[in-house]
Amino acid sequence: MSPARYAAPESLLSIPGYAALYALIANLVVCVALTWVFNAMPVEAGGDETAELDYKGAAA
Repeated sequence: MSPARYAAPESLLSIPGYAALYALIANLVVCVALTWVFNAMPVEAGGDETAELDYKGAAA
């Protein structure tokens, strides 16, 4: 018995290329779009609450 084969239908959305490049482009588009959305929100920018102790390990 031969393994089942699936042939993807040809469509306008199937553009041959490197999948990682398409994923990178999609991530950049989402990041830019959400940055614009979040910067447009009327929310006050918070302050940095990182303490010096956060960068150093606890004494053993």
